Amino acid sequence: MIRGKGMLEPYRQVEETDEYVVYEYKTVYLYVMYGLMALIWAAALAMSFVFLLVGTVLLSLYLLLVSTKHMRLWRIFRRAARASCVGLSGSKWSFSHPLRLKINREFIEEGDKAI
Repeated sequence: MIRGKGMLEPYRQVEETDEYVVYEYKTVYLYVMYGLMALIWAAALAMSFVFLLVGTVLLSLYLLLVSTKHMRLWRIFRRAARASCVGLSGSKWSFSHPLRLKINREFIEEGDKAI
């Protein structure tokens, strides 16, 4: 079962029933990623090699530590979406109404078996 309780998890499980599981996206990770990209662009425009290097290393760590944790949930989400067994609400940009994925439990359990 995907829980999403770790500090570097980009989502968290907010509801669970016998029929479905609801995950909520942590919006702060989207803003962190775009902040790092802005740092890299600013460093490139200012021709600051040090900030460019720091931004690139931090973005690489972000992609390695945070974005790879998306992959498992998004594989399950894609399979459920193809079968029309998924619900979406909210926005990935909003802190007050974050993106929520409601996925039928059968797809979650299939994903656990496959991985």
